[in-house]
Amino acid sequence: MSGILVDVTPTFSPEEILGLLAQHYQLAGQLKILPGYCDQNCLFTTTDGCRYIVKIASSREPKFELEMQNAAMAHLAEKGLAVPRLMENRAEKLITEIESPAGQRFFLRVLTYLVGDFYADIAPIKTNIALWSDLGGFMAKIDLGLADFQHAGAYRYLIWDLAHGYGACQVSKQLLSRQQRGLVDYFLTLYKTQTMPLLPQLPQGIIHNDANDMNLLIDDKQQHCRVTGLIDFGDMVHTQVINELAITSAYALMNQVDPLKALKNLVAGYHQIRPLSATELEALFSLIALRLCVSVCNSAAAMQEAPDNKYLSVSVQPAWALLRQLRTLNPYAVLSQLRLVCGLNVDSGKDKKD
Repeated sequence: MSGILVDVTPTFSPEEILGLLAQHYQLAGQLKILPGYCDQNCLFTTTDGCRYIVKIASSREPKFELEMQNAAMAHLAEKGLAVPRLMENRAEKLITEIESPAGQRFFLRVLTYLVGDFYADIAPIKTNIALWSDLGGFMAKIDLGLADFQHAGAYRYLIWDLAHGYGACQVSKQLLSRQQRGLVDYFLTLYKTQTMPLLPQLPQGIIHNDANDMNLLIDDKQQHCRVTGLIDFGDMVHTQVINELAITSAYALMNQVDPLKALKNLVAGYHQIRPLSATELEALFSLIALRLCVSVCNSAAAMQEAPDNKYLSVSVQPAWALLRQLRTLNPYAVLSQLRLVCGLNVDSGKDKKD
């Protein structure tokens, strides 16, 4: 989702989509409409029981960015990571150009369905160490898998890129209440003074950039302990790699009684697979808060333009609640605990064996 709001969201009827699938993919079955930010998403079940995800994007989303998503998913799938695969149409293409009855051009894709429950469907609990640790390790594998991936489409301006989060919040925070602005300003100041000077030292690469609780799948929402898949690559961007863990953490910490406990297990799981530098750890806390600030500020702007779109505000209240929780924590105390779980000394950041 390349901007705050896309005003040409496709609105094909189920009958029209079924006709397109029959025409271009020779598929027949039933549709279930799914929520979406700017794409039109559907769960498609064929007559023989196979399931697929159908995504229709506006032509305002550059085709080469969709091609980037497709290439990244193929790249990760080849490495054995649990991400969707694209289906070819009758012309052996991964992207199908279609037109609405009004003559607007859109892009249609059909992706394989990943089995699992949404992370968002987990009932909030006080302790889930196994899942937090596995989530950290899973996202570290995604980042390592993308380390050798290159595509021109990732080098773009994206309002959800944390590298631009500070500026985006400065624009949209005016839509917040005075009390809300005060909370956001605290974390923006923390980011400006503590993290912004570190940015040149942080490793960069292409990341997924949106591991929220609706894009992560788990094995079982009743006995959940393992992440089984990652979907929706629409926010991929070249940026600081640590932003991946910050974004993942921002959503995983929501609705937790003890967010610091969850964060420590997430970081420990990630660090076991992709070791974090002392500088990345130093930046992490304010980057988590920055993602939450970006979310509430962007949502405020989007809701002003489309007040009836409930999907836009899906995580706003939990985000505000988590910001208030993080405000009670001492950033330096958090850093000390994160260093400890990564095997670094609290005072120097050096490895304990040094």
